[in-house]
Amino acid sequence: ENCVPYSKVCNLIDDCGDGTDEVNCTNHFVCNTNTNTPFSISYIPISSVCDGQFDCLDLSDESSCCDRNLIKDMSLKTSSWLIGTPSIVFNGIILVRNTYRMKSVKTSSALSDKVLITLISVGDFLVGLYLFFLASIDVYFGNSFCLKEFEWLVSSHCSALGVVSTVGSQISLFSMTILSITRFYRISRRLSIPGPVKKKSCVMVAFIVSFIVGVSIMLSVIPLMPSFEETFNNALYLP
Repeated sequence: ENCVPYSKVCNLIDDCGDGTDEVNCTNHFVCNTNTNTPFSISYIPISSVCDGQFDCLDLSDESSCCDRNLIKDMSLKTSSWLIGTPSIVFNGIILVRNTYRMKSVKTSSALSDKVLITLISVGDFLVGLYLFFLASIDVYFGNSFCLKEFEWLVSSHCSALGVVSTVGSQISLFSMTILSITRFYRISRRLSIPGPVKKKSCVMVAFIVSFIVGVSIMLSVIPLMPSFEETFNNALYLP
């Protein structure tokens, strides 16, 4: 039979080895990830229960008081649906229409404009997908999201959704920037007449598209690589 000083009773530490010195204590909460293994038991102060922070590895300290959604603000929920759904529908229509009309383009400037506008639609379409799926996931988890929060944040689905969002926003940004630059260049050369579509102009447009898409994908994937985890550090705040 092991004896421990009375000062070590109810001190949140299993000093006896079997947990008997912490039994019936009112100053702590018991975390137990495996009830069949006594040594897996850990203790946290009672003040840490339902404080919005996960202190137990099994998240049990917050499970009884979990009432939080992925998207907390109702205005953000509504905006996600109202912006995401029309963005998918209307940009999808624009993509189909522009792709169909691409063959009828007569000048190189019109070709570059049409392609860049189509790329902007691609970017907005991806951002719409992000908002739509984010709102859908919020409905799926409901107000018990905090129980699955860590599992969701480290999942491949969360990473994929982040990639879609970043790729979409970057494609739109780069496309609008290049479109503005090309239009400014044409305005500064007002007397020049747009030339017909040639192989050289098609190659240039293809290069621009490859550059925009390639850089956008690279910027979205690099933060997920293990070697860049320290550089792109993701912080998690649990209010």
